[in-house]
Amino acid sequence: MSTDQPQGPRRATIIAGAVGLSGGFVLGVLVAAPGTRTAAPPAVVAAAPAMVPVPRPQPTVPAAADPGADQSDEPAAPPFPRLREDLAAAQQIAAMTPEAQRQALCAVEGQANREIRYALLERNVDRFLSSVYVATGRAIQVQDIPGERGSFVLVSMDSWGNQLVAVFTYERPDDNIVADRRVRFYGRVVGTYTYQTRNGQTRTVPRVHAMAVVRSDAAPECRR
Repeated sequence: MSTDQPQGPRRATIIAGAVGLSGGFVLGVLVAAPGTRTAAPPAVVAAAPAMVPVPRPQPTVPAAADPGADQSDEPAAPPFPRLREDLAAAQQIAAMTPEAQRQALCAVEGQANREIRYALLERNVDRFLSSVYVATGRAIQVQDIPGERGSFVLVSMDSWGNQLVAVFTYERPDDNIVADRRVRFYGRVVGTYTYQTRNGQTRTVPRVHAMAVVRSDAAPECRR
């Protein structure tokens, strides 16, 4: 998979709590323009107690119990995302009032690539690199990253835990974001995440760096 460095960012501004866009993305911060390629940032490996990360070229994550899926197919320590442009947007969203946050999330959703379908994303993630991706699924693993402000959320897009997206947040989501909860994430496709399962198999899934993750029943209904 390609992990080219992002090209020059573009600017956007907030006006009266809403989001103004100027050829780029959202929330008055520097962002990578849609269509550019964004590299997966350096990893900070966080090992959970009693878990030993497997030495691999790519980071690994500690597995947690999944009440509805085969535990042998869970990741084993999530790296922390460091895309500065979306980080600034995430910090602004986290500090907003509920109403302003709803407007901001709708602004993000308004920039989402409507062509993204999981089957296409899994088939060729390069096609959607740097695209804004907003989707709903079931959280099967949620882990705050020690020493960092973000979290790792493994989201299943189907009922069986086969279609997985590795979501890395810049700001920790609310405490109501827990395993087996339906969630909606607002982020950007940055490539793939490869990990080793408990049974020793290697698995690669799409990777998203999210500006926000909320409960699906609390997500705003946005006009399209």
